[in-house]
Amino acid sequence: MPRTPDRLRAPDAPGAGVDPHRVVARADAASLLRLVPVPPGAQPSEGRPAGVTTLEQAPSTPGTPDVVDLAAWWTAPGTMGSVIAWVQAHRRP
Repeated sequence: MPRTPDRLRAPDAPGAGVDPHRVVARADAASLLRLVPVPPGAQPSEGRPAGVTTLEQAPSTPGTPDVVDLAAWWTAPGTMGSVIAWVQAHRRP
């Protein structure tokens, strides 16, 4: 199983000026993100791979500031089509 990026391991620690609800929400989001299956041989990336321009911005803006949005980037062997097919075949219910 590929290693989980460090930024998904430790949510913000509670402290002065940190909303404890946000800490819990961030931990929950990181936990859910770790459940996403990735293709065999996929490796975590520190950021968006060079040349990838899709998903630079969300298609819409939430109507609330109370949103936790975490993302992770992975590089996987194979063609774009084969990776998409693998992801679609391994969706969680």
